Amino acid sequence: MNYKVFDDSLYKDVLKHGDIVKVVSAYLPVIRKGKSYVAKCPFHDDTNPSMHISPKLQIFKCFVCGTSGNSISFVKKYAHLSTREALKKVAEI
Repeated sequence: MNYKVFDDSLYKDVLKHGDIVKVVSAYLPVIRKGKSYVAKCPFHDDTNPSMHISPKLQIFKCFVCGTSGNSISFVKKYAHLSTREALKKVAEI
């Protein structure tokens, strides 16, 4: 059986209002670089900032390990949370 934990419109609404730069900044130091931001990627042993954060597209991407996603998937992976818990955390931020 397929049980929905939350409505898709709620997920989209949280993504729409949850600024990815603010969300990532709650967990990592970020540095402005032109129109985007960079941070050291927490998903591999990073010595130089290789994770790029796009406020325009509301996504992040590490160009070393390939991890990418939106603010909810970042929190889910970083904090080892379920989608529902990550959705709530992004909404709080």
